[in-house]
Amino acid sequence: MKRYIGVFFAGSILLSTSAIAGQTGNDYNRAGQWGLGLSAGTAVPGVGLRYWFNDKFAVDAGGALSLDTGNSDTSDTHKEWAANSQLVYAFHKRDGLRLEGLFGAIYDHNRTNTQSDTNQTSGSYIVTDNLVRTTTVGVGLAAEYSFQELPDLGFSAFATGIGAAFISRDNSVNNSNGTTTSALHESYVTLATKPSVGLAVHYYF
Repeated sequence: MKRYIGVFFAGSILLSTSAIAGQTGNDYNRAGQWGLGLSAGTAVPGVGLRYWFNDKFAVDAGGALSLDTGNSDTSDTHKEWAANSQLVYAFHKRDGLRLEGLFGAIYDHNRTNTQSDTNQTSGSYIVTDNLVRTTTVGVGLAAEYSFQELPDLGFSAFATGIGAAFISRDNSVNNSNGTTTSALHESYVTLATKPSVGLAVHYYF
């Protein structure tokens, strides 16, 4: 937990230092503006769209997709996609720097399929399929800064997904002849203490 919070505050300090050391920015009014965003961090890198109802409140939605179809040496595959929606509240503004509170939900769909040979002569194999679906409802923080020379761009550090995680897990083991040798399903709720942290950039128009 400390490592994730540390990454967020390191990014926040970097943005704040840029604001102090660089040329003083303006308190840009974002009311009525749309923002196209790109993000990268501990979660799958994604794209998003934000709209500011006024200079304090905005709604944000985004998605991400990651595919790994293996190579000639393995037939293992990994597919992950995620979607999120959240409310944004800018509770403090100063010289181009915005501190924002976040509240919303993140859905993550993560599927891994692995294949292992059991008899190379006959070509038989076992396929293990693991599907994890996680919905996290919680809060977060973000710090966004816009340079005076680039008023339409917002550079931010964020930490989201601190709250409750609803997890559904399905695991099955199948033979190459189509029969299932074992299957497991479980659902549970846990405290989400490892938030998604990272950096993002928004283009406002």
